[in-house]
Amino acid sequence: MNAPTVYLIDDDDSFLRATARMLRASGYHVSPHTSAEDFLAHLDLTASGCVVTDLEMPGMDGMALQEKLGTALPFVFLTAHGDIPVTVHAMRRGAEDFLTKTTPRGPLLAAI
Repeated sequence: MNAPTVYLIDDDDSFLRATARMLRASGYHVSPHTSAEDFLAHLDLTASGCVVTDLEMPGMDGMALQEKLGTALPFVFLTAHGDIPVTVHAMRRGAEDFLTKTTPRGPLLAAI
């Protein structure tokens, strides 16, 4: 059985690299992707893990990705763009958490 993977999706390449590095240093196996479409093209639905995704991205955004996958994998939103209605909508659809990109390391790791 493979170790669970954190599927990290963000169109900001520098944020993606830095967050992937922090998660790896925290002991997680990380699969970084610059778009939802790239993630879906490489997704193995038999694998276990969770999705940590930005909300606003070109092409398919994080909410559309959550809708497409349903409950196949747990979702954590990590975004600079969010408001209360969007957060409530994501949580009602099963998101584990909805965090801002400025969230300290501890709460992000706890959500994962």
